[in-house]
Formats: sequence, C-alpha cells, structure tokens
Amino acid sequence: MARKGAYAKAIALGIMTALSASFLEERAARAEPASLVQITLTGHASDLALAHFSPDGSRVVTAAADRTVRIWDAKSGAQLRVLIGFEEGVWCVAFSPDGKLLATATRDGAAKLWDTETGKHVADLVGHQAMIEDIAFNEAGDRIVTASQTRRRWCGTLKARSSRRSTPIRSG
Repeated sequence: MARKGAYAKAIALGIMTALSASFLEERAARAEPASLVQITLTGHASDLALAHFSPDGSRVVTAAADRTVRIWDAKSGAQLRVLIGFEEGVWCVAFSPDGKLLATATRDGAAKLWDTETGKHVADLVGHQAMIEDIAFNEAGDRIVTASQTRRRWCGTLKARSSRRSTPIRSG
C-alpha cells in the first residue's frame, strides 16, 4: 500500500504511432526492434487498479484506489482530465469505440458514464448492489454491459440525451 501523499506511477509503453503493421513486419524480418517510448504518469495518490489506451491510442486512462480516474495524453504524458465524484476506488473502466465516452465502475457497485472531451459526468448506471467486476461497450458503442459479484448483469441501451444534467439509466 502506498503511503498517504505518495504518488503512484503508471508506465505506458507505446509503439511509435506512425508504424504500420507492414512496417513492423519488415523491421522484424530484418531483426530491427521497434522503438518504445516510456512515459511516467504521475498524479494518483494510491494504488493503481488499471491503465488502458483509448481506441485510437492517443490517450491513456488510469484508475486508482484514490477514488479518481485520470485521462492522459499518450505521447506527452500530460494529464488531460481528472474524473472525481467516486465514493470508492475505481475498479474498471471502458472507452466507447469512438473514444468519446468512458464508463467507470467502482468497488461499491456504482457505474458512471463520462464525456472524455469535457470530463463531465453524463449518467449513472444504476442497479448494482455489490462490486462491479467488469464493464464494456459493444462494438457499435450504443450498449454497455457490466458484471457484478452478485452475478447480476447490467445491460442497457444508451439513448441520445439533450439534457446537460447527469441522468440515471436503468437496464432496459
């Protein structure tokens, strides 16, 4: 366990974005290693639960026991957003396929949707009574599924909302 005030570090290793699959295959055939870039992401105040790349690879999301989710620029390591408002540590996250939304789930069973560009809380996914083990979007990005320790699955359709307030969404 990290001491209070100590910073946890997440290391994101990324292959240079300009490399195409055929270029990598060509370099591998010539036994030339791909260049790796190491970026240190500093900001969380306790143990990290995860680190994931966005679908386009331009951002990294980290979640921690410090009750925050942070979105970082994958090239520079600059912190872009800090998502707050969690009552427990964040256990799992998922980017929508277009990278515009982020679904988060916590140890106390709370699931939320966030706008990744603004960092604003968009909706609550209600109904879980226990820790959520996993959360995911479908390929189209219009449905979310969660899995809980109580063996309850949340699966709902996301509908376009014009309201700026965060809205509870129930499984439908």
